[in-house]
Amino acid sequence: MPIRLGSLLSLVLAAGCAARADCPETTTPPAPASALRSPGEPSPSETEQAATPAAPVLLLMVRHAEKADDGTNDPPLTEQGRERAACLAALLQGFAPTHLFATTYQRTRATLEPLAAATKLEPTLIDAKDGEAWQRALRELPPGARAVVVGHSNTLPALVTALGGRTSGLDAEGNIPHDEYDRLVHVVTYGSGQAASYDTRYCTNPR
Repeated sequence: MPIRLGSLLSLVLAAGCAARADCPETTTPPAPASALRSPGEPSPSETEQAATPAAPVLLLMVRHAEKADDGTNDPPLTEQGRERAACLAALLQGFAPTHLFATTYQRTRATLEPLAAATKLEPTLIDAKDGEAWQRALRELPPGARAVVVGHSNTLPALVTALGGRTSGLDAEGNIPHDEYDRLVHVVTYGSGQAASYDTRYCTNPR
């Protein structure tokens, strides 16, 4: 099931307009700048730049792909998991990410490897248990950034909430269900501190 990235862009444009008081177009020609400005007053271009909201940050967040059951706390991906990672890379090349994030566990790093190779981006690795470091890294992304985040069933929901979004269909403990690997959470954050989010499915049958 392909992701409708166009829906994400539509959400960004709609929400960006809603945050601006000057969205309706004016039909009245502006008066000459010299007639409107007092000495020392900023020029119209400076005023417009100050009033224009910063470009939103787009985040696509997924749980790591299918992992092996090898009895350790740091298992590798299964064959199906590697296929999902390759599917994710093919799907998101058109998203043109500017940043990649994963935890230090090999299953999240491996999920990002195909996309990192395709985009020539070096993933930023952050301890899965360091929620403050994750929030800081994502909140400090520059305006217009496009990031792909790979986390865990018990870390992604809390991170989405901390950024101002929300996820549905979680288990009784507030985590992504243990057997679910195809959830893709879209989060759009704005410089004003506002955020919007929604969930889709990706690579439901990576084979």
